Amino acid sequence: FLPLYWKALDHIPPLQVLCHRVVWTFIFMVLLIAVQKRWAAVRQTLHSKKTILTLSLTAGLLGSNWFIYILALNTDRVLDASMGYYINPLIYMLMGVIFLKEKLKFWQGVAAVLALAGVLSLLVQYGRFPWISLALACTFGLYGLLKKTVRADAVTGLFYEAAVCSVFALIYLVVLAFRGQGAFGTVDVRSHLLLIGCGVISILPLLLFITGTRIIPLFMLGFLQYLTPTLFFLLGVFVFKEPFIDAYLLAFVLIWAGVIVYSISTGLQRKPAGTTSQSATKRAN
Repeated sequence: FLPLYWKALDHIPPLQVLCHRVVWTFIFMVLLIAVQKRWAAVRQTLHSKKTILTLSLTAGLLGSNWFIYILALNTDRVLDASMGYYINPLIYMLMGVIFLKEKLKFWQGVAAVLALAGVLSLLVQYGRFPWISLALACTFGLYGLLKKTVRADAVTGLFYEAAVCSVFALIYLVVLAFRGQGAFGTVDVRSHLLLIGCGVISILPLLLFITGTRIIPLFMLGFLQYLTPTLFFLLGVFVFKEPFIDAYLLAFVLIWAGVIVYSISTGLQRKPAGTTSQSATKRAN
């Protein structure tokens, strides 16, 4: 339901919203680490130059993904965002094959072909390249791929990513403030509270997800992740009244078919109930 939150800020330019999201996320992470007394762990993790370089790259990918997402919602492209999140698990699968040399199962290949056909059908029928959908899927796919290789826990990694992005975000916001173009300090109280709340609503779902990966079976976790694009889709059509043209219908049908094939094949291949939770957690991470 986060699109409802970002829609409430659509009177503020997307880049400013992104900068506030980054800065308040960083502030929230500082408070979280202080409460958990994790500063020693943070310093130890960031001793590695390779870790710092990798987290700098993931910071750029995360910031790009957040900006595209906010831009999509503020320009009435919720359906494009929904499509991107449907495609995302299939992007993960393809990246595993390309970069991690994982073997692609037959039905997983069928799912990928169906998703690709859906994207191409939108391009052919609508005459518009679905760049928002693909950019959301690819940036988060690359983000997940790099996070899989980095030697940092989730909280420390996100703290550093927010810190890197905050440097640029804060500079931009300060420049806007000096020019008299900044939203903070000029908008109403409700908008100020929404901007400040950006940090909490960005981090809380992620922390819940990290916790969920440790206690929920992997096949169920994969299924539950499709709730997000489904709710996006329903909000786009029934709440925000975005036009659901025939080109979208065919594209979504093909992508949904790919998602169903992928989910069923993954469920059938999951390990027996005796598999340890530690193994499931390792795969999820």
